Amino acid sequence: MKHIPRIGLLIETSRGYGQSLLSGIAIFSRLHGPWSFSRNLPFYRKSPEDAGSSPQLNLVDGIIAHTDDAQTLLPAIDLGIPMIVQGIKDVCQNLPTIIADDTAVGKMAAEHFLDRNFKNFAFCGFDEMYWSQLRKQGFGDAVQEAGYDLHAFAHPQANDKRWQENEQALLVEWLEALPKPVGIFACNDDRSQDIAEACMLAGLNVPQDAAILGVDNDELICELSEFPLSSIALSTEKAGYMAAELLNKMLSGDRIDNAQITIDPLYVVTRRSTDIFAMDDKEVATAARLIKESLHDTIAINDIADQVALSRRAIELRFRREMGCTINNYIQKERVARIKDLLLQTDWTVSQIAEKTGFSSATYMVQVFHKHMKETPLNYRKRHHPTS
Repeated sequence: MKHIPRIGLLIETSRGYGQSLLSGIAIFSRLHGPWSFSRNLPFYRKSPEDAGSSPQLNLVDGIIAHTDDAQTLLPAIDLGIPMIVQGIKDVCQNLPTIIADDTAVGKMAAEHFLDRNFKNFAFCGFDEMYWSQLRKQGFGDAVQEAGYDLHAFAHPQANDKRWQENEQALLVEWLEALPKPVGIFACNDDRSQDIAEACMLAGLNVPQDAAILGVDNDELICELSEFPLSSIALSTEKAGYMAAELLNKMLSGDRIDNAQITIDPLYVVTRRSTDIFAMDDKEVATAARLIKESLHDTIAINDIADQVALSRRAIELRFRREMGCTINNYIQKERVARIKDLLLQTDWTVSQIAEKTGFSSATYMVQVFHKHMKETPLNYRKRHHPTS
């Protein structure tokens, strides 16, 4: 009888992050398996004795784990079971790891708000989580490099009874004191929803007073809010696929120490919570919105000037003053962002994407993309797409 590898999965599945990891693993199993899987029992199948228990790791051939508790893995490590882990700050026993580029996530958040002309920036995360601190660092460094200050939510001490009992009230106080309009970066989508609810209690309009951006693009969480929440999508599915691919090599006898799989920020999924340009110049805000809405077609500066009832020279000067770049540069930057989205969200050819983003030819699109990204569109797709 053919041996089918049994893989233990210690991955939390109630959030989109874990679900994306599992999706990548499942894709690999379908293409290169089959594998069978051992997972935590759902709540309705657990007895009281099962509460908090993990899959029987001594009965599996390999493990992929997303956990911050290294102790959980020690019995399997002692047995020499091949495994790949994420969530443990320090590399455990030279194990291959999955790690997010959290500073790059923070940088992308800052760029999102800077592109919308925000001048006030805030961060809210979890002080005890190292990945939250790295996202704060990436965000703060990019904001300060642009010449602005960062207002970070200051957590009281963990034993502060008021904090434990009334977190939401403290968030409301913090939000009320922030300069407005403000772009708020939350360390993940759960924290983003906390902020959204606190904004409602504080009487703040989203996104006019406070624009909110999270991480993970967990669609259920993002859509659960009164106003849908923008979020940074990560290459989590790709990481799940690569983890499965690496584990498969280990199951075949390859020795792989200290290998690292990186989860990169891909793009911002813009929803209502950041769908605004923070500026007093309404004509420039209209021009920027027109550009974003016309990326599928060719748009000329004269057309923009006509739409905002200004001369070409006037809109060019005011646009540069508000946005810090020329209209043409802004158009190219937004088109490159749209190309990146389409490369990962569709299976369209380069020629089809060029047509859908207003370029006169695929060759010209590739030139523009390479100028901005320092790589070709197909190489970008290959680096981030799960099965490329």
